[in-house]
Amino acid sequence: MCMMRDPCGCRCGCGYGGMHGAGLWYCGPLVYGPAVYPAPGAYPAMSGYHAGGMYPMTVPHELAADGTTSPQEALVGGHRDVRLSIEYLVESGAPAPAITVSVTSNGSTSTWEETSIGTGYHVSEGFLTVKAGSKVRLEVTDAVARVRWCETICC
Repeated sequence: MCMMRDPCGCRCGCGYGGMHGAGLWYCGPLVYGPAVYPAPGAYPAMSGYHAGGMYPMTVPHELAADGTTSPQEALVGGHRDVRLSIEYLVESGAPAPAITVSVTSNGSTSTWEETSIGTGYHVSEGFLTVKAGSKVRLEVTDAVARVRWCETICC
């Protein structure tokens, strides 16, 4: 019996109701000290997404660039679509700050661009939804920026 449940339900899409172990929520005995993991087969039989004893894990990723390291590229992996967030900083006196994020998926490319950027720190969460298997490219001029996302994988 699971002692801990995710109050929002399962986030990985498997429909198992938030009673995962090892990856997101540990549902074995509560032990203080070294981590104790349940024996193989301790979880009820599952089918589909997490069959065979694999459990979902959320893995954060970051793609960062500035004017000297731009452009940067990364692959979005995992099993699900992800929502990209971007943070960027423009110092006072920057002549022409610009941020461009391009996403290439299945042969087509979409672009998000910010060119009239004021001085200071800016955040935009969930500004693009991206399919697993897409390539993300970050280009930066006269600023510092990073794109972040979390991938769901099974381990």
